[in-house]
Amino acid sequence: MKKIILYLLLVMLFSAVVFANNLSEITTFGTGAYPRGIAAADLNGNGVKEIIVANFGAQTLIGQDPVTPANSSISIFSKDGAGLKSVVQQSGKSPRGIAAGDLNNDGKDEFVVSNYDDGTVTVYKGNAPMTLTAGKHPVGVAIGDVNNDGLNDIAVAVYSENKVVLFLADAKGGYTRYEALVPGSPTDVAIGEIGGAKVIVSANYSAASVSILSFNGTSLEKRNDIAVGGGPCKVRIADVTGDQINDIITANFYDNTVSVIPSGTGKAVAYALGGIRPNGMTIADVNGDKLMDVIVANRDDDTVDILLQKNGVLVLTKTIKVSDDKDKTFGPVEVVAGDFNGDGLTDIAFTHMRTNSVKVIYQQLPNAPAVISSTNPSQDAWYASTKASFTLSAEDLNGVDGYLYTMSKEKGAFSPATAKLSAASVIEIPSLESGTYYFTAATIDKAGNTGTAVTEYKVNITEEISGKNVYNFPNPCSGPTTLRFAMSKSEDVKLIISDANGSLVWHKELPATSVIAGVNYIVWNLTNDNGVKVSNGVYNFKIITPEKTINKKIAVVK
Repeated sequence: MKKIILYLLLVMLFSAVVFANNLSEITTFGTGAYPRGIAAADLNGNGVKEIIVANFGAQTLIGQDPVTPANSSISIFSKDGAGLKSVVQQSGKSPRGIAAGDLNNDGKDEFVVSNYDDGTVTVYKGNAPMTLTAGKHPVGVAIGDVNNDGLNDIAVAVYSENKVVLFLADAKGGYTRYEALVPGSPTDVAIGEIGGAKVIVSANYSAASVSILSFNGTSLEKRNDIAVGGGPCKVRIADVTGDQINDIITANFYDNTVSVIPSGTGKAVAYALGGIRPNGMTIADVNGDKLMDVIVANRDDDTVDILLQKNGVLVLTKTIKVSDDKDKTFGPVEVVAGDFNGDGLTDIAFTHMRTNSVKVIYQQLPNAPAVISSTNPSQDAWYASTKASFTLSAEDLNGVDGYLYTMSKEKGAFSPATAKLSAASVIEIPSLESGTYYFTAATIDKAGNTGTAVTEYKVNITEEISGKNVYNFPNPCSGPTTLRFAMSKSEDVKLIISDANGSLVWHKELPATSVIAGVNYIVWNLTNDNGVKVSNGVYNFKIITPEKTINKKIAVVK
């Protein structure tokens, strides 16, 4: 009953986009010089995210004091047909961090950028950017409503002054500056809700901790510090334990882990990564199960890790190899997720510092399965068998739950409404007559998603010649008719047509080189061996092989 219900759901949902759970190959787009920060923003309110990239301007992890790199810039990528197009605009000195959000309540995203060597934050909203003074070497920025007044505020981690700066928004579009000290060279901040209260969380790089701060109405104050892994360089607030309560998550640069502080309090839980030097991190539903997962950009081994949330814990499910370059340093630096191509599915984008590019991995529904056949290994050959056996395989982040399949003599005849459901990866089709068939299958994952891509596998079935597989069509006939016979191997064949008295009318001798293992067709034009049209009547059709003789009747009615 469970399988029947699943099948009916699949039929109803097959033509609709459900959730993504498979990943495309990596697509690369050129940026400015040495991109670092990245954000996903819906700048025009159309539901499709733009990718905003901060091009730092030099291959260094620190600033460029005292020289201003001429090639620092901001790149904005937007959907253009099947790809992305970019526009470049001026930036401050050494742009580093980016955050996006609705800063003026117009239903569209704006964005802010920290300028590492300027000591400022640029707010890109309205007709002219606004510059705010942050402090020496601002790095990570965040946007969110800190004081519950319905306006989004801005927080920034000021690395070289060990502090978090809050720019509290007012109704006139201005900002009031507040700050609080935190330990250990903060590199990132996040704004969210912990324990029912709005907070700012900082990632304290050299102190191996996070600090939780809140605005008390008159000042920004630090509430407490919590130990995490070594070198926390990225922090996020989200529910990654599935209990509907936000957690604090950090990417830890030195010990190659992700730390999760359940409910934002207590002791951090560490998860080992597949890559090294995790520098960027984002939270998104990667596999379409409505649970938030973790994506990490590993800077120094050219990999991206995906940790899926399963039963309240994170499971390292996939480590994506970005390139085959021998030099792996300064690879994936920051990572974001969003719908970048307008298909309603969440994609992954990351800056790749070494190659001056942004790379995108698009989400897809399950891939078509790979199909092999033990009974019919070649799609062009004919096989003497009354059944066909297929082994299917597919890779999916959720795991594969089964396949929808059809077997038809019509090419392209697959339909979910008529397809059968198999939970097994080996599918056998019994009792096949001679002919050409098309086995077609689609993948179903364990989240109930079905791929729209299918695999079609051609099968040529033949059998020992018999009265069942020897006949002509049309029959009765008034014009040329086709003599059909199936053979299990190539051998000499004689075709004889005689009249009701047994007198020879027409014959044809086929050498083995003209007979295939499979279904053979010969046309009789209703003439005798002298080319004269035969009259109406019933004729005897005899086919003779070295082992067998088959007799059939042909009715000629003109």
